[in-house]
Amino acid sequence: MSDKSREPEVHLHSPMPTGYVFVPKGDMYITLNVRKRTHASGQALYVVVNKKKQPIGLRCPVEIYDEVKQDSEATKASRQKVVEHRDAAIKDEFRSALLRIFPKVPEDHVEQILTLTLKKRSGRVGRTSKLDLEERVQLAVKAHIRHNCTDYDSLLRSNVPREEARRQVGPKVQEIARSWMGISLQPSQKAKVKKKKKKKRKADSDAVRPRKKVSLGPRPSAKQPAKMGRKPRSTRQDVVVISDDSDGESRSIIVIDDSGDSDWLP
Repeated sequence: MSDKSREPEVHLHSPMPTGYVFVPKGDMYITLNVRKRTHASGQALYVVVNKKKQPIGLRCPVEIYDEVKQDSEATKASRQKVVEHRDAAIKDEFRSALLRIFPKVPEDHVEQILTLTLKKRSGRVGRTSKLDLEERVQLAVKAHIRHNCTDYDSLLRSNVPREEARRQVGPKVQEIARSWMGISLQPSQKAKVKKKKKKKRKADSDAVRPRKKVSLGPRPSAKQPAKMGRKPRSTRQDVVVISDDSDGESRSIIVIDDSGDSDWLP
C-alpha cells in the first residue's frame, strides 16, 4: 500500500499536472522503477484510482517515464532470460517433489500436471506461496486425477453439486493417488475398508429386497432417527497410516484434500 503523504491519490479524470504522464498498471518493471526514481528525485508521485478507489496506475514526471521505458527496452532480453531460468528452476523443483511423493505416476501424467498447475496467472495451486511444496504437489495431483481419471467433470456437467460430485469420486481419487505413491493400506485398515464395503452392499441389497412381514411386537418409537449412512467428510486433511510395499515399514502421512476445490479453477 502506498504512503499517501508521498503518493497522494487522484482520480483518473482530475487535471494532469504539468510535465506529468499517466503510467497504467501492468508492467512491473516500469511501475517499480518509475516509483523508485520519482521518489529519489524528490518529485511528487500520484496514485491514480478509479471510482471504486482501486489503483489503476501512476502519474509521474515525463522525463522519468521516458528514461524507464528506454531502460525497459534495453534490458528486456536479459530480463526474459532471468524469468525463463527461474521458471525452469520452479518446474524442476516441482517435478522432483512430484516424483518423490508419487514415484509410480505415469510419465505422460507428469507432464500434464506440470504444464497445467504451473501455468502463470491461472489461479492454480502450483505457484501459490501460501502452501509448502508438498501440499501444492498433493493438491495438484489430486486435482489432476479428479478431472482426468474420474467422472467428476461429467457429474458437474449433469448439474450434480460440486461437493456431492467430489464425494462420489473421492474414493477413486484416493485409490489412484495411493497407487501412484506406491503405498498400500495396512492389513488392519484393509479389513476396515472391506467391512465397510460389505455393510454397504448389504444395505443396498436390503433396500431392493422385499421384506417378509414378521410380527416383532410393538413398533419402535417414531422419534428414533433412521440411519442414513456415513456423513460426508468435510475435513481438509486426513491422516492415513500406510505401509511401503518395498520395505514393509509403517509411517504416517497427511493426505491433503481441499473441499473448496481451490486446487483447480474449472
